[in-house]
Amino acid sequence: MAAMIPILERDVDIITFTTHKRFLGLLLSPAQLALLKAIYGMKLTDEDWEYWWQCAQREEYPGEPFTEVDAIFGTRGGKSSRIQAPCMLYEAIMGGFEPNVGESVVIPVVAQDQHASRIVFRLMKDMLAQSAMLKTFVDKALKSTITLTSGIEIRAYPSTSRAIHGYSIPAGAMDEVARFRFEGAADSDADVESAILRGMTNYNRGESRALFIKASTPTSRSGVLYRDYQVSFGKADPHRLVWVAPSLVMNPAEVSPEHVAREMARDPVRARRLYLAEFSEDAGAFLSGEDIERAVQKGVREVDHSSVPPGAKVTFACDPSGSGTDAMTLSGVMLETEPTGRQRVTQLVQRSWTNTKGRAFDQEAVTDGIAETMKRYGVKKLYGDRWGSSLVVQAFEHRGIEYVVPHMTIDGKASYMDRSRGYLEAGVLFRTGNIAILDDPATVAELRSLERRGEKVDAWNDHEDRANALCLAAAMAVANAAHPSFGFVGRPIVMNRDFTQRGPAGEIVDEQGTRHLGDGLFRAKTGELFRDPRGL
Repeated sequence: MAAMIPILERDVDIITFTTHKRFLGLLLSPAQLALLKAIYGMKLTDEDWEYWWQCAQREEYPGEPFTEVDAIFGTRGGKSSRIQAPCMLYEAIMGGFEPNVGESVVIPVVAQDQHASRIVFRLMKDMLAQSAMLKTFVDKALKSTITLTSGIEIRAYPSTSRAIHGYSIPAGAMDEVARFRFEGAADSDADVESAILRGMTNYNRGESRALFIKASTPTSRSGVLYRDYQVSFGKADPHRLVWVAPSLVMNPAEVSPEHVAREMARDPVRARRLYLAEFSEDAGAFLSGEDIERAVQKGVREVDHSSVPPGAKVTFACDPSGSGTDAMTLSGVMLETEPTGRQRVTQLVQRSWTNTKGRAFDQEAVTDGIAETMKRYGVKKLYGDRWGSSLVVQAFEHRGIEYVVPHMTIDGKASYMDRSRGYLEAGVLFRTGNIAILDDPATVAELRSLERRGEKVDAWNDHEDRANALCLAAAMAVANAAHPSFGFVGRPIVMNRDFTQRGPAGEIVDEQGTRHLGDGLFRAKTGELFRDPRGL
Protein backbone atom coordinates (compact mmCIF):
# COMPACT_ATOMS: atom_id res chain seq x y z
CA MET A 1 0.00 0.00 0.00
CA ALA A 2 1.75 3.07 -1.27
CA ALA A 3 0.32 5.34 1.42
CA MET A 4 1.81 3.25 4.18
CA ILE A 5 5.42 3.25 3.12
CA PRO A 6 6.12 6.92 3.87
CA ILE A 7 4.60 6.48 7.31
CA LEU A 8 6.95 3.58 8.00
CA GLU A 9 9.79 5.61 6.45
CA ARG A 10 11.39 2.60 4.76
CA ASP A 11 10.63 -0.77 3.29
CA VAL A 12 9.96 -3.35 5.95
CA ASP A 13 10.77 -7.03 5.36
CA ILE A 14 9.07 -9.92 7.15
CA ILE A 15 11.85 -10.29 9.72
CA THR A 16 11.72 -6.64 10.71
CA PHE A 17 7.94 -6.73 10.78
CA THR A 18 7.92 -9.78 13.05
CA THR A 19 10.78 -8.96 15.43
CA HIS A 20 11.12 -5.16 15.67
CA LYS A 21 9.51 -3.66 18.75
CA ARG A 22 7.73 -1.02 16.63
CA PHE A 23 5.78 -3.81 14.93
CA LEU A 24 5.07 -7.25 16.39
CA GLY A 25 8.17 -7.44 18.57
CA LEU A 26 8.25 -11.25 18.69
CA LEU A 27 11.19 -13.39 19.73
CA LEU A 28 12.03 -16.04 17.14
CA SER A 29 14.01 -19.24 17.42
CA PRO A 30 16.75 -19.76 14.81
CA ALA A 31 14.59 -22.31 12.95
CA GLN A 32 11.57 -19.97 12.92
CA LEU A 33 13.79 -17.17 11.64
CA ALA A 34 15.17 -19.38 8.85
CA LEU A 35 11.68 -20.44 7.76
CA LEU A 36 10.37 -16.87 7.54
CA LYS A 37 13.37 -15.91 5.44
CA ALA A 38 12.86 -18.90 3.16
CA ILE A 39 9.16 -18.15 2.65
CA TYR A 40 10.04 -14.69 1.31
CA GLY A 41 13.17 -15.70 -0.59
CA MET A 42 15.53 -13.68 1.62
CA LYS A 43 19.26 -14.29 1.82
CA LEU A 44 20.19 -17.11 4.21
CA THR A 45 23.04 -17.11 6.71
CA ASP A 46 25.17 -20.20 7.31
CA GLU A 47 22.96 -21.09 10.29
CA ASP A 48 19.83 -20.62 8.16
CA TRP A 49 21.26 -23.00 5.58
CA GLU A 50 21.62 -25.70 8.23
CA TYR A 51 17.90 -25.46 9.00
CA TRP A 52 17.06 -25.33 5.30
CA TRP A 53 18.85 -28.63 4.72
CA GLN A 54 17.43 -30.21 7.87
CA CYS A 55 13.77 -29.07 7.63
CA ALA A 56 13.22 -28.64 3.89
CA GLN A 57 15.74 -31.31 2.87
CA ARG A 58 16.51 -29.47 -0.33
CA GLU A 59 19.96 -28.87 -1.77
CA GLU A 60 19.16 -25.77 -3.80
CA TYR A 61 17.59 -22.63 -2.43
CA PRO A 62 15.61 -20.69 -5.07
CA GLY A 63 15.96 -17.31 -3.35
CA GLU A 64 12.46 -16.32 -4.51
CA PRO A 65 9.21 -16.05 -2.53
CA PHE A 66 7.05 -19.16 -2.37
CA THR A 67 3.31 -19.06 -3.10
CA GLU A 68 2.44 -22.11 -0.98
CA VAL A 69 3.96 -23.17 2.33
CA ASP A 70 3.22 -26.27 4.38
CA ALA A 71 4.51 -25.71 7.92
CA ILE A 72 4.50 -29.18 9.49
CA PHE A 73 5.74 -28.79 13.06
CA GLY A 74 5.62 -30.72 16.26
CA THR A 75 3.19 -29.30 18.77
CA ARG A 76 4.11 -25.97 20.43
CA GLY A 77 6.52 -25.27 17.57
CA GLY A 78 5.09 -21.79 16.92
CA LYS A 79 3.42 -22.52 13.59
CA SER A 80 0.47 -20.21 14.34
CA SER A 81 2.03 -17.53 16.55
CA ARG A 82 5.44 -17.21 14.88
CA ILE A 83 4.76 -18.14 11.24
CA GLN A 84 1.14 -18.09 10.16
CA ALA A 85 -0.19 -15.04 12.04
CA PRO A 86 2.83 -12.78 11.33
CA CYS A 87 2.75 -13.67 7.62
CA MET A 88 -0.98 -13.00 7.28
CA LEU A 89 -0.68 -9.65 9.08
CA TYR A 90 2.38 -8.73 7.02
CA GLU A 91 0.56 -9.48 3.77
CA ALA A 92 -2.51 -7.54 4.89
CA ILE A 93 -0.60 -4.41 5.90
CA MET A 94 2.60 -4.47 3.85
CA GLY A 95 1.56 -6.53 0.83
CA GLY A 96 0.60 -3.55 -1.32
CA PHE A 97 -2.91 -4.86 -2.00
CA GLU A 98 -5.62 -2.24 -2.52
CA PRO A 99 -9.26 -3.19 -3.22
CA ASN A 100 -10.79 -1.93 -6.42
CA VAL A 101 -14.12 -0.14 -6.29
CA GLY A 102 -16.78 -2.63 -5.24
CA GLU A 103 -14.23 -5.41 -4.64
CA SER A 104 -14.17 -7.41 -1.40
CA VAL A 105 -10.61 -8.34 -0.47
CA VAL A 106 -10.36 -10.84 2.37
CA ILE A 107 -7.49 -12.62 4.05
CA PRO A 108 -9.11 -15.78 5.48
CA VAL A 109 -7.68 -17.85 8.28
CA VAL A 110 -9.58 -21.14 8.42
CA ALA A 111 -9.38 -23.51 11.38
CA GLN A 112 -10.86 -26.96 11.98
CA ASP A 113 -13.82 -25.66 14.02
CA GLN A 114 -15.42 -22.50 15.43
CA HIS A 115 -13.50 -22.60 18.72
CA ALA A 116 -10.12 -23.00 17.03
CA SER A 117 -10.87 -20.20 14.56
CA ARG A 118 -11.56 -17.83 17.45
CA ILE A 119 -8.24 -18.69 19.07
CA VAL A 120 -6.27 -17.89 15.91
CA PHE A 121 -8.26 -14.72 15.29
CA ARG A 122 -7.78 -13.49 18.88
CA LEU A 123 -4.04 -14.01 18.50
CA MET A 124 -3.85 -11.72 15.45
CA LYS A 125 -6.21 -9.19 17.00
CA ASP A 126 -4.05 -8.95 20.13
CA MET A 127 -0.87 -8.64 18.07
CA LEU A 128 -2.27 -5.57 16.30
CA ALA A 129 -3.65 -4.03 19.49
CA GLN A 130 -0.29 -4.29 21.28
CA SER A 131 1.64 -2.48 18.56
CA ALA A 132 1.37 1.29 18.62
CA MET A 133 2.41 1.39 14.99
CA LEU A 134 0.20 -1.40 13.61
CA LYS A 135 -3.00 -0.54 15.40
CA THR A 136 -3.13 2.70 13.41
CA PHE A 137 -3.94 0.57 10.36
CA VAL A 138 -7.03 -0.92 12.01
CA ASP A 139 -10.35 0.67 11.13
CA LYS A 140 -12.44 -1.65 13.31
CA ALA A 141 -12.05 -5.02 15.01
CA LEU A 142 -15.12 -7.18 15.54
CA LYS A 143 -15.70 -10.69 16.85
CA SER A 144 -14.37 -12.46 13.77
CA THR A 145 -13.36 -9.65 11.39
CA ILE A 146 -10.58 -7.07 11.40
CA THR A 147 -11.14 -4.30 8.85
CA LEU A 148 -8.05 -2.30 7.93
CA THR A 149 -8.07 1.34 6.86
CA SER A 150 -7.25 0.11 3.36
CA GLY A 151 -10.53 -1.81 3.20
CA ILE A 152 -8.88 -5.22 3.41
CA GLU A 153 -10.54 -7.59 5.87
CA ILE A 154 -8.89 -10.32 7.94
CA ARG A 155 -11.47 -12.95 8.75
CA ALA A 156 -11.52 -16.15 10.80
CA TYR A 157 -13.64 -19.09 9.67
CA PRO A 158 -14.35 -22.60 10.89
CA SER A 159 -13.75 -25.29 8.29
CA THR A 160 -16.06 -24.16 5.50
CA SER A 161 -15.66 -23.53 1.80
CA ARG A 162 -18.95 -21.86 0.91
CA ALA A 163 -18.33 -18.76 3.08
CA ILE A 164 -15.04 -18.06 1.28
CA HIS A 165 -16.43 -18.03 -2.26
CA GLY A 166 -16.75 -14.68 -4.04
CA TYR A 167 -13.84 -12.87 -2.40
CA SER A 168 -10.47 -11.77 -3.75
CA ILE A 169 -7.83 -13.42 -1.56
CA PRO A 170 -4.27 -12.05 -1.64
CA ALA A 171 -3.21 -14.29 1.27
CA GLY A 172 -4.82 -17.09 3.23
CA ALA A 173 -4.12 -19.75 5.80
CA MET A 174 -5.46 -23.11 6.96
CA ASP A 175 -4.64 -23.71 10.61
CA GLU A 176 -4.23 -27.31 11.86
CA VAL A 177 -5.29 -28.51 8.43
CA ALA A 178 -4.57 -32.15 9.31
CA ARG A 179 -7.62 -32.03 11.59
CA PHE A 180 -10.02 -30.92 8.87
CA ARG A 181 -12.46 -33.37 7.32
CA PHE A 182 -10.90 -35.32 4.47
CA GLU A 183 -12.02 -35.34 0.85
CA GLY A 184 -15.40 -36.96 0.37
CA ALA A 185 -16.96 -35.19 3.36
CA ALA A 186 -18.73 -31.83 3.18
CA ASP A 187 -16.38 -28.85 3.59
CA SER A 188 -13.32 -31.08 3.46
CA ASP A 189 -9.73 -29.87 3.53
CA ALA A 190 -9.68 -30.14 -0.27
CA ASP A 191 -12.87 -28.04 -0.57
CA VAL A 192 -11.45 -25.27 1.62
CA GLU A 193 -8.12 -25.35 -0.21
CA SER A 194 -9.88 -25.08 -3.56
CA ALA A 195 -12.00 -22.13 -2.38
CA ILE A 196 -8.93 -20.22 -1.19
CA LEU A 197 -6.94 -20.91 -4.36
CA ARG A 198 -9.90 -19.80 -6.45
CA GLY A 199 -9.88 -16.44 -4.66
CA MET A 200 -6.14 -16.07 -5.36
CA THR A 201 -6.52 -16.37 -9.13
CA ASN A 202 -6.15 -12.63 -9.80
CA TYR A 203 -2.95 -12.38 -7.76
CA ASN A 204 -0.95 -15.39 -8.94
CA ARG A 205 0.02 -14.03 -12.34
CA GLY A 206 3.06 -12.28 -13.73
CA GLU A 207 5.33 -11.04 -10.96
CA SER A 208 2.53 -10.77 -8.39
CA ARG A 209 1.82 -13.60 -6.02
CA ALA A 210 -0.52 -14.58 -3.23
CA LEU A 211 0.72 -16.42 -0.16
CA PHE A 212 -1.07 -19.57 1.04
CA ILE A 213 0.10 -21.18 4.30
CA LYS A 214 -1.11 -24.56 5.53
CA ALA A 215 0.14 -25.22 9.05
CA SER A 216 -0.41 -28.27 11.22
CA THR A 217 0.94 -30.98 13.42
CA PRO A 218 0.54 -34.13 11.29
CA THR A 219 -2.01 -36.83 11.98
CA SER A 220 -2.68 -39.78 9.66
CA ARG A 221 -1.38 -40.24 6.14
CA SER A 222 -4.38 -38.59 4.51
CA GLY A 223 -5.58 -35.23 3.30
CA VAL A 224 -4.01 -32.26 1.54
CA LEU A 225 -1.18 -31.90 4.08
CA TYR A 226 0.06 -35.43 3.47
CA ARG A 227 -0.46 -35.00 -0.27
CA ASP A 228 1.74 -31.88 -0.28
CA TYR A 229 4.32 -33.72 1.83
CA GLN A 230 4.47 -36.58 -0.66
CA VAL A 231 4.60 -34.31 -3.71
CA SER A 232 6.94 -31.53 -2.58
CA PHE A 233 8.96 -32.40 0.53
CA GLY A 234 12.62 -32.51 -0.34
CA LYS A 235 11.80 -31.70 -3.98
CA ALA A 236 12.91 -28.71 -6.07
CA ASP A 237 9.41 -27.24 -6.20
CA PRO A 238 9.68 -23.51 -7.05
CA HIS A 239 6.14 -22.75 -5.86
CA ARG A 240 5.60 -24.85 -2.73
CA LEU A 241 7.83 -25.17 0.33
CA VAL A 242 7.21 -28.05 2.73
CA TRP A 243 9.00 -27.50 6.04
CA VAL A 244 8.99 -30.41 8.52
CA ALA A 245 10.50 -30.03 11.98
CA PRO A 246 10.16 -31.47 15.51
CA SER A 247 8.97 -29.32 18.40
CA LEU A 248 12.45 -29.08 19.94
CA VAL A 249 13.93 -27.80 16.67
CA MET A 250 11.33 -25.09 16.11
CA ASN A 251 10.91 -23.92 19.70
CA PRO A 252 13.69 -25.20 21.96
CA ALA A 253 13.19 -22.43 24.52
CA GLU A 254 9.62 -23.41 25.37
CA VAL A 255 9.46 -27.18 24.77
CA SER A 256 10.81 -29.42 27.52
CA PRO A 257 13.07 -32.28 26.33
CA GLU A 258 12.18 -34.19 29.50
CA HIS A 259 8.47 -33.91 28.74
CA VAL A 260 8.97 -35.14 25.18
CA ALA A 261 11.03 -38.08 26.45
CA ARG A 262 8.30 -39.05 28.93
CA GLU A 263 5.64 -38.90 26.23
CA MET A 264 7.78 -40.98 23.88
CA ALA A 265 8.04 -43.66 26.56
CA ARG A 266 4.31 -43.50 27.34
CA ASP A 267 2.91 -43.64 23.79
CA PRO A 268 5.59 -43.74 21.05
CA VAL A 269 3.19 -43.68 18.07
CA ARG A 270 1.25 -40.66 19.28
CA ALA A 271 4.36 -38.85 20.52
CA ARG A 272 6.18 -39.22 17.22
CA ARG A 273 3.28 -37.43 15.54
CA LEU A 274 2.87 -34.74 18.17
CA TYR A 275 6.51 -33.91 18.89
CA LEU A 276 8.58 -35.28 16.00
CA ALA A 277 6.10 -34.19 13.29
CA GLU A 278 6.03 -37.63 11.71
CA PHE A 279 3.08 -38.88 9.69
CA SER A 280 1.99 -42.21 11.10
CA GLU A 281 -0.97 -44.51 11.15
CA ASP A 282 -3.40 -44.23 14.03
CA ALA A 283 -3.09 -47.14 16.43
CA GLY A 284 -6.74 -47.94 15.80
CA ALA A 285 -6.57 -47.67 12.02
CA PHE A 286 -8.17 -50.70 10.39
CA LEU A 287 -6.11 -50.58 7.19
CA SER A 288 -2.58 -49.28 6.86
CA GLY A 289 -1.86 -46.50 4.41
CA GLU A 290 0.64 -48.76 2.65
CA ASP A 291 -1.97 -51.48 2.06
CA ILE A 292 -4.45 -48.95 0.67
CA GLU A 293 -1.93 -47.21 -1.59
CA ARG A 294 -0.68 -50.54 -2.90
CA ALA A 295 -4.23 -51.40 -3.96
CA VAL A 296 -4.83 -48.18 -5.95
CA GLN A 297 -4.60 -48.52 -9.75
CA LYS A 298 -2.97 -45.17 -10.46
CA GLY A 299 -4.82 -43.18 -13.09
CA VAL A 300 -7.58 -45.78 -13.55
CA ARG A 301 -11.02 -44.23 -13.01
CA GLU A 302 -13.12 -47.08 -14.41
CA VAL A 303 -12.67 -50.42 -16.16
CA ASP A 304 -15.00 -50.81 -19.14
CA HIS A 305 -17.15 -53.94 -19.45
CA SER A 306 -15.34 -54.85 -22.67
CA SER A 307 -12.12 -55.26 -20.65
CA VAL A 308 -13.54 -57.90 -18.31
CA PRO A 309 -11.83 -61.18 -19.27
CA PRO A 310 -13.82 -64.38 -19.94
CA GLY A 311 -14.37 -66.38 -16.78
CA ALA A 312 -14.18 -63.39 -14.43
CA LYS A 313 -17.14 -63.12 -12.06
CA VAL A 314 -18.57 -59.62 -11.62
CA THR A 315 -20.32 -58.56 -8.40
CA PHE A 316 -22.12 -55.30 -7.62
CA ALA A 317 -23.05 -53.80 -4.24
CA CYS A 318 -24.55 -50.52 -3.13
CA ASP A 319 -25.04 -48.37 -0.06
CA PRO A 320 -28.61 -47.22 -0.66
CA SER A 321 -29.03 -44.74 2.21
CA GLY A 322 -28.72 -41.42 0.37
CA SER A 323 -30.29 -39.46 3.27
CA GLY A 324 -28.98 -36.25 4.83
CA THR A 325 -25.33 -35.79 3.89
CA ASP A 326 -24.85 -39.50 3.16
CA ALA A 327 -24.33 -40.56 -0.44
CA MET A 328 -25.93 -43.38 -2.37
CA THR A 329 -23.06 -45.36 -3.80
CA LEU A 330 -22.48 -48.23 -6.22
CA SER A 331 -19.39 -50.37 -6.64
CA GLY A 332 -18.67 -53.21 -9.04
CA VAL A 333 -15.79 -55.67 -8.81
CA MET A 334 -14.60 -58.74 -10.68
CA LEU A 335 -13.01 -61.86 -9.22
CA GLU A 336 -10.34 -63.65 -11.25
CA THR A 337 -8.72 -66.96 -10.45
CA GLU A 338 -5.16 -67.42 -11.65
CA PRO A 339 -3.74 -70.80 -12.79
CA THR A 340 -1.95 -71.03 -9.44
CA GLY A 341 -5.32 -70.87 -7.66
CA ARG A 342 -4.72 -67.37 -6.38
CA GLN A 343 -7.81 -65.19 -6.48
CA ARG A 344 -7.72 -61.46 -7.08
CA VAL A 345 -10.47 -58.82 -6.84
CA THR A 346 -10.41 -55.77 -9.14
CA GLN A 347 -12.74 -52.81 -8.79
CA LEU A 348 -14.43 -51.89 -12.07
CA VAL A 349 -16.94 -49.17 -11.26
CA GLN A 350 -17.54 -46.54 -8.57
CA ARG A 351 -20.58 -44.27 -8.58
CA SER A 352 -21.85 -41.79 -6.00
CA TRP A 353 -24.92 -39.54 -5.71
CA THR A 354 -25.22 -36.96 -2.92
CA ASN A 355 -28.05 -34.72 -1.82
CA THR A 356 -27.27 -31.06 -2.36
CA LYS A 357 -28.45 -28.35 0.02
CA GLY A 358 -32.22 -28.15 -0.19
CA ARG A 359 -32.42 -30.64 -3.07
CA ALA A 360 -32.43 -34.43 -3.05
CA PHE A 361 -31.06 -36.40 -5.98
CA ASP A 362 -33.54 -37.97 -8.41
CA GLN A 363 -34.05 -41.48 -7.03
CA GLU A 364 -35.67 -42.78 -10.23
CA ALA A 365 -32.86 -41.46 -12.43
CA VAL A 366 -30.24 -42.92 -10.10
CA THR A 367 -31.94 -46.32 -10.09
CA ASP A 368 -32.08 -46.21 -13.89
CA GLY A 369 -28.39 -45.42 -14.04
CA ILE A 370 -27.46 -48.26 -11.68
CA ALA A 371 -29.55 -50.77 -13.62
CA GLU A 372 -28.04 -49.70 -16.95
CA THR A 373 -24.49 -49.88 -15.56
CA MET A 374 -25.00 -53.36 -14.12
CA LYS A 375 -26.59 -54.74 -17.27
CA ARG A 376 -23.59 -53.57 -19.34
CA TYR A 377 -21.51 -55.92 -17.19
CA GLY A 378 -24.09 -58.70 -17.51
CA VAL A 379 -25.10 -58.58 -13.81
CA LYS A 380 -28.67 -58.63 -12.48
CA LYS A 381 -28.04 -59.16 -8.75
CA LEU A 382 -27.26 -56.20 -6.47
CA TYR A 383 -26.13 -56.61 -2.85
CA GLY A 384 -27.19 -54.01 -0.31
CA ASP A 385 -27.83 -53.77 3.41
CA ARG A 386 -31.12 -54.79 4.96
CA TRP A 387 -32.01 -51.18 5.70
CA GLY A 388 -32.83 -50.60 2.05
CA SER A 389 -36.51 -49.61 1.95
CA SER A 390 -39.17 -51.66 0.17
CA LEU A 391 -39.48 -48.82 -2.33
CA VAL A 392 -35.78 -49.18 -3.21
CA VAL A 393 -36.15 -52.96 -3.58
CA GLN A 394 -39.23 -52.58 -5.77
CA ALA A 395 -37.60 -49.88 -7.90
CA PHE A 396 -34.76 -52.25 -8.76
CA GLU A 397 -37.14 -55.17 -9.35
CA HIS A 398 -39.05 -53.08 -11.91
CA ARG A 399 -35.77 -52.65 -13.79
CA GLY A 400 -34.87 -56.33 -13.74
CA ILE A 401 -32.37 -56.05 -10.86
CA GLU A 402 -32.66 -58.33 -7.82
CA TYR A 403 -31.78 -56.52 -4.58
CA VAL A 404 -30.20 -59.09 -2.25
CA VAL A 405 -29.40 -58.74 1.44
CA PRO A 406 -25.86 -60.19 1.83
CA HIS A 407 -25.17 -63.27 3.95
CA MET A 408 -22.20 -65.55 4.47
CA THR A 409 -21.95 -69.01 5.96
CA ILE A 410 -20.38 -69.31 9.42
CA ASP A 411 -20.43 -72.63 11.27
CA GLY A 412 -22.79 -73.98 8.62
CA LYS A 413 -25.34 -71.23 9.24
CA ALA A 414 -26.26 -68.18 7.17
CA SER A 415 -25.12 -64.99 8.92
CA TYR A 416 -26.00 -61.45 7.87
CA MET A 417 -23.02 -59.55 6.51
CA ASP A 418 -23.29 -56.05 7.94
CA ARG A 419 -20.87 -53.32 6.96
CA SER A 420 -18.46 -54.15 9.78
CA ARG A 421 -18.30 -57.78 8.63
CA GLY A 422 -17.81 -56.62 5.04
CA TYR A 423 -14.84 -54.51 6.14
CA LEU A 424 -13.33 -57.37 8.12
CA GLU A 425 -13.58 -59.77 5.20
CA ALA A 426 -12.34 -57.27 2.60
CA GLY A 427 -9.49 -56.33 4.94
CA VAL A 428 -7.84 -59.69 4.19
CA LEU A 429 -7.70 -58.74 0.51
CA PHE A 430 -5.98 -55.42 1.22
CA ARG A 431 -3.41 -56.93 3.59
CA THR A 432 -2.47 -59.73 1.20
CA GLY A 433 -2.31 -57.54 -1.90
CA ASN A 434 -5.19 -59.38 -3.58
CA ILE A 435 -7.35 -56.37 -4.41
CA ALA A 436 -6.95 -53.51 -6.89
CA ILE A 437 -9.19 -50.45 -6.53
CA LEU A 438 -9.91 -47.43 -8.71
CA ASP A 439 -7.98 -44.21 -8.34
CA ASP A 440 -10.72 -42.33 -6.47
CA PRO A 441 -9.44 -39.98 -3.71
CA ALA A 442 -12.81 -39.95 -1.91
CA THR A 443 -12.84 -43.75 -1.62
CA VAL A 444 -9.22 -43.81 -0.46
CA ALA A 445 -9.98 -41.19 2.21
CA GLU A 446 -12.93 -43.23 3.47
CA LEU A 447 -10.83 -46.39 3.65
CA ARG A 448 -8.24 -44.49 5.66
CA SER A 449 -10.94 -43.30 8.07
CA LEU A 450 -11.92 -46.85 9.05
CA GLU A 451 -10.94 -47.78 12.58
CA ARG A 452 -11.45 -50.62 15.00
CA ARG A 453 -13.99 -50.13 17.77
CA GLY A 454 -13.70 -53.26 19.84
CA GLU A 455 -14.66 -56.12 17.55
CA LYS A 456 -16.35 -53.78 15.07
CA VAL A 457 -15.00 -51.65 12.25
CA ASP A 458 -16.48 -48.24 11.47
CA ALA A 459 -15.43 -44.82 10.16
CA TRP A 460 -14.37 -42.25 12.74
CA ASN A 461 -16.29 -39.52 10.86
CA ASP A 462 -19.30 -41.68 9.87
CA HIS A 463 -18.66 -40.95 6.17
CA GLU A 464 -17.96 -44.31 4.53
CA ASP A 465 -20.56 -44.81 1.81
CA ARG A 466 -18.04 -45.47 -0.99
CA ALA A 467 -15.89 -47.72 1.18
CA ASN A 468 -18.97 -49.65 2.29
CA ALA A 469 -20.13 -50.41 -1.26
CA LEU A 470 -16.59 -51.37 -2.35
CA CYS A 471 -15.87 -53.69 0.59
CA LEU A 472 -19.30 -55.32 0.45
CA ALA A 473 -18.88 -56.05 -3.26
CA ALA A 474 -15.39 -57.47 -2.69
CA ALA A 475 -16.47 -59.57 0.29
CA MET A 476 -19.46 -61.03 -1.54
CA ALA A 477 -17.38 -61.74 -4.66
CA VAL A 478 -15.12 -63.96 -2.58
CA ALA A 479 -17.97 -65.41 -0.50
CA ASN A 480 -19.74 -66.54 -3.65
CA ALA A 481 -16.69 -68.30 -5.05
CA ALA A 482 -16.88 -72.05 -4.61
CA HIS A 483 -13.11 -72.50 -4.02
CA PRO A 484 -11.30 -71.67 -1.89
CA SER A 485 -13.59 -70.97 1.06
CA PHE A 486 -14.37 -67.35 1.83
CA GLY A 487 -11.66 -65.60 3.80
CA PHE A 488 -8.72 -67.37 2.25
CA VAL A 489 -7.38 -65.71 -0.88
CA GLY A 490 -4.37 -66.95 -2.78
CA ARG A 491 -1.42 -68.42 -0.93
CA PRO A 492 -1.90 -69.77 2.62
CA ILE A 493 -1.92 -66.93 5.13
CA VAL A 494 -0.18 -67.58 8.45
CA MET A 495 0.02 -64.05 9.90
CA ASN A 496 1.99 -65.31 12.94
CA ARG A 497 -0.85 -67.58 14.11
CA ASP A 498 0.00 -71.05 15.43
CA PHE A 499 -2.27 -73.68 13.89
CA THR A 500 -0.26 -76.73 14.92
CA GLN A 501 -2.56 -77.37 17.90
CA ARG A 502 -5.68 -78.07 15.92
CA GLY A 503 -8.17 -79.44 18.48
CA PRO A 504 -11.94 -79.82 18.15
CA ALA A 505 -14.29 -77.28 16.57
CA GLY A 506 -14.95 -74.28 18.79
CA GLU A 507 -11.62 -74.51 20.63
CA ILE A 508 -9.26 -71.52 20.87
CA VAL A 509 -5.97 -72.71 19.41
CA ASP A 510 -3.43 -69.98 20.17
CA GLU A 511 -2.58 -67.06 22.42
CA GLN A 512 -3.99 -64.58 19.89
CA GLY A 513 -7.51 -65.93 20.45
CA THR A 514 -7.87 -67.76 17.10
CA ARG A 515 -10.83 -70.17 17.23
CA HIS A 516 -11.08 -73.43 15.24
CA LEU A 517 -14.49 -73.52 13.49
CA GLY A 518 -14.12 -77.00 12.04
CA ASP A 519 -13.19 -78.29 8.59
CA GLY A 520 -9.82 -76.53 8.75
CA LEU A 521 -11.47 -73.10 9.03
CA PHE A 522 -10.33 -70.67 11.71
CA ARG A 523 -11.58 -67.28 12.88
CA ALA A 524 -9.13 -64.73 14.33
CA LYS A 525 -10.12 -62.59 17.31
CA THR A 526 -10.57 -59.69 14.86
CA GLY A 527 -13.26 -61.69 13.04
CA GLU A 528 -11.16 -62.54 9.97
CA LEU A 529 -11.48 -66.09 8.60
CA PHE A 530 -8.52 -68.26 7.61
CA ARG A 531 -7.93 -71.73 6.19
CA ASP A 532 -5.50 -74.04 7.94
CA PRO A 533 -2.24 -73.16 6.12
CA ARG A 534 -1.30 -76.85 5.98
CA GLY A 535 -4.44 -77.53 3.93
CA LEU A 536 -5.55 -80.23 6.38
